[in-house]
Amino acid sequence: MSLYDLRRRMKSVKSTKKITQAMELVATSKMRKLHKKLLLTRPYATASFRILSQVSNTVDARENIFFVTPNKNEQLAKTLIILITGDRGLCGSFNSNVFRKILEIYPDKTITDFVTIGRRGQSFCKKMGYDIIATFTKKSTSINAKRVRSITKVVLGAYTTAQYKEVIIVGTNFISMSTRKTYIKKILPINNLDNSIVSEIKVENAQYSFEPDSASVLNSLVIRLVEIQILQTILESNTSEQSARMMAMHEATQNAEGLTKDLILNYNNLRQELITRAVLEQQSA
Repeated sequence: MSLYDLRRRMKSVKSTKKITQAMELVATSKMRKLHKKLLLTRPYATASFRILSQVSNTVDARENIFFVTPNKNEQLAKTLIILITGDRGLCGSFNSNVFRKILEIYPDKTITDFVTIGRRGQSFCKKMGYDIIATFTKKSTSINAKRVRSITKVVLGAYTTAQYKEVIIVGTNFISMSTRKTYIKKILPINNLDNSIVSEIKVENAQYSFEPDSASVLNSLVIRLVEIQILQTILESNTSEQSARMMAMHEATQNAEGLTKDLILNYNNLRQELITRAVLEQQSA
């Protein structure tokens, strides 16, 4: 490799380093904002689930569509999966971990339908041949209850028409800046939730009175619960995505620094070799 090629390579690596540094700073800023929002909503999401668990023990929920599978033939009914990924890449294994989880748990494409939140999830489902009933983009800084309401409307509309035996969410939980966990959480039907979720909720004995009646109160409560769970999962996923991107860009910046040092060393060695050769040729002439 000539000196010209080395100089051009160093210039290219330095430019890449500036880009990755800038992306790391942007991801860090977004992650901190999302983390604050996430910490504020977590207690509310947990408390809402606890309330529903308490209420479900005080009423006869056998005829409520949200508490039992609407499609009695569970062998024919499908599973509706709300798949939450990112809109973009450059975030390490954040998206691929979610895809790996789907392929591991639901390899049979005939028993699942998807509601995708995030362009990467939409592309994955199309590539692998999974059926998509609705798709939404995910803007990390503008997710709110109003936007989630349209997602909830699609999900509950499909579930209540007896098309599906259950609804689950596949997303990523934010643990820390360097730790994330891909998980699957069932949200419907209520009476058939995952034991891991129910065991975390301490249900107290309580008496409730309903106005105008228990059915309308339960229906409204479950709708709000599904909205909260979807919103919370998106916030968890967004925070995880930005932390993953921050870590990925930090590693890319460090790699660029190491590559730059190696190129500088090679450049100096080659330059010294050319100078020595020129001096020797001049002395022998």
